[in-house]
Amino acid sequence: MSRTITISLPVADIQRSKAFYSALGFINNAQFTDDTAALMVLSESINVMLLTHAKWRTFTTRPIPPHTSSEVALNVSCDSRESVDAMNVAASENGGTSDINPVQDHGFMYGRDFTDPDGHVWGAMWMDESAINTIKKNTICLWYECDAEEAAHFYARTFPDSSVGAVHRAPADFPGGKAGQVLTVQFTVCGIPCMGLNGGSMFKQNEAFSFQIATDDQAETDKYWDAIVGNGGTESACGWCKDKWGLSWQITPRALTDAMTKGGEIAKRAFTAMMEMRKIDVAKIEAAVRGPSN
Repeated sequence: MSRTITISLPVADIQRSKAFYSALGFINNAQFTDDTAALMVLSESINVMLLTHAKWRTFTTRPIPPHTSSEVALNVSCDSRESVDAMNVAASENGGTSDINPVQDHGFMYGRDFTDPDGHVWGAMWMDESAINTIKKNTICLWYECDAEEAAHFYARTFPDSSVGAVHRAPADFPGGKAGQVLTVQFTVCGIPCMGLNGGSMFKQNEAFSFQIATDDQAETDKYWDAIVGNGGTESACGWCKDKWGLSWQITPRALTDAMTKGGEIAKRAFTAMMEMRKIDVAKIEAAVRGPSN
């Protein structure tokens, strides 16, 4: 036999509360609704029964808690970050209060809390279940002084097929920080699984490791180069640059790699042209590939 959960809530105005929960996407079951109660259906197994204060007192002798207190916080899952935002907007536009607590944004998990008109606390939560327990067989571990989470969010905003996963906090003090501070951050850069480690100032990034990002044209090359350098990074040479955390990036147009794979005089001309550049100029590489005009 399947089971259902019905949450009973005392409300001051039954019609106002019906309108509020309807705006959030609940469906009113008229069979169990009258002037003193309203059954609001969220799913096949979860319902909310709204009860006037007088009706509530027929079920329990315990006092109705004041509007500003909360004994239970109710959480509802959403299928996207946009759905979380939409539920909070609906709450604020229909007599509730949105964002009663700081927004929780951990990349793979996103939540916002609100109250209904009677002060009952709800949390709307989205989670990317694919990001849970997805440590790959081989993961690149990158050392940061203290801001791996900031770096991970920057990469996720900047590059395609990139995202932030689980954020883990230190269970005890460690050489680079204190208990409770962010210790590791799982993230993906262009499909490559990585882990950022906040290890303190003991080690620094250098050019011995770099990400190489292939670009299709000058516009894409400019986009990534400008994003990195414009966010506190520095230009290097031959298509290399560093981000603000010292990590090296090669922003490499396919026109250059294609020329190098051809070998011979074409590769030599493209290579010679590249050696004069900071950011790669696709037009000049293509001109070098064509060679001197006769």
